[in-house]
Amino acid sequence: IGCPTSAQEIARTLVDILPYIETRQLSSGIYNFCSDGPCSWYEFAKEIFMVAEKMGFPTPKNVYPISSLEYPTKAVRPAYSVLNCSKIYKEFKIESHSWKNTILPVVRKL
Repeated sequence: IGCPTSAQEIARTLVDILPYIETRQLSSGIYNFCSDGPCSWYEFAKEIFMVAEKMGFPTPKNVYPISSLEYPTKAVRPAYSVLNCSKIYKEFKIESHSWKNTILPVVRKL
């Protein structure tokens, strides 16, 4: 489970925080950012294919969920990797958008 975040969403957020960085003394540290709403890879894939199908792209008829054990990777990843973004929200008045709303602009570029 994670929060998929598009490059466009990250870029928009960086542009939004630039004025704060130039005009304020900031606390140091790590600022997490991700789109709003956790989901599984299965949910993410289903949403991508649904948007792509509406745009006329060929898509698989069925998407089936599998466990992480059934999809081994070289990298060990936590089962739940949703970031705590409260610091960036508070410090920069950032609003997060749903990852679902960021799929259409990405698929349009295909």
